[in-house]
Amino acid sequence: MIFFDVTFALYLFSAIVGITGFFLFLWWWIKVKQASFVYKCFCFLMLSWAYQNAVAAFSRTLYLIGDRQALLSLFDTLIWKYRILPSCLIITFVIVAMILRIRKTLRESARLK
Repeated sequence: MIFFDVTFALYLFSAIVGITGFFLFLWWWIKVKQASFVYKCFCFLMLSWAYQNAVAAFSRTLYLIGDRQALLSLFDTLIWKYRILPSCLIITFVIVAMILRIRKTLRESARLK
């Protein structure tokens, strides 16, 4: 019954895609033995995406089986409250890194003129 719920299926599928992507990117990173900062951030972004969706799938499971008390208890935990924090931090790191690269490029081009 749970697998027929579209929302649960999407959360579960997204979690599986995220963890698969993380291990695929991690495998390549180890194989090549080097990676850019953005590549590393994207690798961990995939992991945080998997975590977010795994927590969402778990909460949807509690909702679908009707365990309201457990669902409300989950909403009070740090797992639920901070589930999006890793993704937000990683995206912030990427944006800051790109801003710094843009500034560096603009400074270098200004010196050449």
